[in-house]
Amino acid sequence: NILLIGAAVGLLFGTGTALVVARSITRPLKSLQERMLDLAADPLAGPLMQHSRPDELGDMARAANFFVNEIGRREKALRKAKESADSTLVELRQAQADLIQAEKLASLGQLVAGVAHEINTPLGIALTTSTVVSDEVRKLNERAQSGSLQRSDFLRFIDRLGEGARLIFTIPHAGA
Repeated sequence: NILLIGAAVGLLFGTGTALVVARSITRPLKSLQERMLDLAADPLAGPLMQHSRPDELGDMARAANFFVNEIGRREKALRKAKESADSTLVELRQAQADLIQAEKLASLGQLVAGVAHEINTPLGIALTTSTVVSDEVRKLNERAQSGSLQRSDFLRFIDRLGEGARLIFTIPHAGA
């Protein structure tokens, strides 16, 4: 009987000790698991508190804290890089819009220069012709006033006037 009672007491003591040892392992593991799941959901939830333990659970908590810190650091670096890329994209789009505007202005400038040339050429010819005709009229008038007007002077005046008229009438065809 004593042997049986001793064995039963030993078995109960062994089972109780096993349960205490098992709980001392499973509770911290369960707590570590829950905190790691919290960190997975929110990396800013803070470090795992079990990191001060000198055992394997402490090693796991320190490793998890290191990974969380590293992920946070890399996430910040990625955000900064994204913001920089976004800023550069905005600047690029502005530069593109400025370039398009500059090209439009350059095209407009070329168009205006072409139109000005097309207008200035006939105007220049008309102005030159009218100046020559005006000089010829003045010379003819002076000779007529002085009484030295000759038929050849008058015929030359008519030729010059006809030449000027032809120049003025052919101006629109010069640009074509």
